[in-house]
Amino acid sequence: EVIAADGQDLSYLTVEVVDEKGTRLPFGEEEVNFTIEGPGDIIGVGSARPNSVESFQQMSRTTFEGRCIAIVKSGERAGEITVTATSQGMKAATAKITAE
Repeated sequence: EVIAADGQDLSYLTVEVVDEKGTRLPFGEEEVNFTIEGPGDIIGVGSARPNSVESFQQMSRTTFEGRCIAIVKSGERAGEITVTATSQGMKAATAKITAE
């Protein structure tokens, strides 16, 4: 939740596809799109799919066993970083990271 505003610190955000009760759907294969606001950048996305040919540097990723990850790198100024994950037909999720 808090990272250093030194242009080097990282935060790892895991996205899970869940049902209305919050249970992870292990067979969920959904494309998740990421957006970011504030003094940071998404420097990589991934899923653990061994045969994926998706780029780690795109702003989207297909989940594997209902999960994917985005890696956020701080900028060199303090502030709030907001990352939003969206997927068609699903409720968006937002995470806030403070860079100080």
